[in-house]
Amino acid sequence: MALFGRKNKKNIELKQDISGYLVFPYPLKHGIVHLGHTAVVPENCVLAFAARGKVLDILPSGTHTLVPTILPKSNKKFKLTKLDKNGNAPYGFDGYAYFVNLEPLSNFVFSTYKKLRFNNELDGKFWVRPQFVVDVVVEDAEKLLKNLLSELAILKPNEPEDILESWLSEFVTENLLKSPLRRIDFEKPQVHELLKLYTLKLKPLLESVGLRLLEMRVLEVEQSGKKTKKGQNPLLINQVDLPKNQEILQEAIKTEEKLQLQSQNSQHINKLEDNCIMDEYNSQQPEETDYGMYEEPDYEAIENCRIELEEEELKKEVTSKGSIWSGWESFLEEK
Repeated sequence: MALFGRKNKKNIELKQDISGYLVFPYPLKHGIVHLGHTAVVPENCVLAFAARGKVLDILPSGTHTLVPTILPKSNKKFKLTKLDKNGNAPYGFDGYAYFVNLEPLSNFVFSTYKKLRFNNELDGKFWVRPQFVVDVVVEDAEKLLKNLLSELAILKPNEPEDILESWLSEFVTENLLKSPLRRIDFEKPQVHELLKLYTLKLKPLLESVGLRLLEMRVLEVEQSGKKTKKGQNPLLINQVDLPKNQEILQEAIKTEEKLQLQSQNSQHINKLEDNCIMDEYNSQQPEETDYGMYEEPDYEAIENCRIELEEEELKKEVTSKGSIWSGWESFLEEK
């Protein structure tokens, strides 16, 4: 029979470990699924056939002979039991084979697809780029393949993992950017609280594409240096959130009062030092009168004294000049 009599039949059988793959595209000869071949599906795997971006039949673990009866969807689509004009049945159909790994995929790393930029009064402008790790497992192979093939009609090795990474990356990026987050939200221990929130959000979304989220962790957070926002209100710099606990609040009030008292004492000490300096200066001044006031100088007497001194100097000068001229007069008279 033409169905099983063809030569060079090749089985579909894995020859490598696919534990690191979510979905492994199996290379078919000329892209044809040959009927009459044997498909060997290892444990914790399923083998799916697809064509033109549509999922057809899925075979569980075990050894299977590829005949129309175990490929009902492929048979319906390609009419595998219909004979041609020569009475021969089709020997195969154009399609693709994918091994789906049902073992948990651990330590799958992804990050935001860009730096997340924030701006607020307390932190100013800053950016972060967190990196996450998830452990996932396939729960519905058909649902997963349908969603993957809606992205790419033909899957090549590593492309299913790339698509999953893009899904996760877009999810965390868009959700984080919608939230008014602070720099402290990406630091321990707050970042773990943030992680719990997004783990709860992510679980149902992954289930909708055939995956189950086992665990999600923060690997690291890359962030910009801490800088104060230019032009920031100085009253808000280094502001600390008010404590919710009443006892802590009272303690904070006492601390603030203590700091203010210390500041007042410091000002008082400075004032005393200034007074000591003034006392030393005053000790060098004329003694005080009985009335506790400095004796006011007699400006009129001082002025009279100055005038008398000037007059005496003037007389001396005139007398000196007069004696000189008198000498010349005597000399002239003798002549």
